[in-house]
Amino acid sequence: MPFGTQVKITNLKTNQTVNARINDRGPTQAGRILDISPAVAKSLGIKPKAMAEVRMEVVEASAKGSKG
Repeated sequence: MPFGTQVKITNLKTNQTVNARINDRGPTQAGRILDISPAVAKSLGIKPKAMAEVRMEVVEASAKGSKG
């Protein structure tokens, strides 16, 4: 996704949601679709260094349209 894209992330276990902005090229580990900041993880009820099943939806595409 282009940098600056706004996404809504939902923790599928708890239904907690948070909006975040794409600002990095991760994830760096196989099997992951997204790496999130510790603050976003806390908002979603995800423990530090844990993984969780999430849904990610685009809220607003980046106006720049850059792919990095």
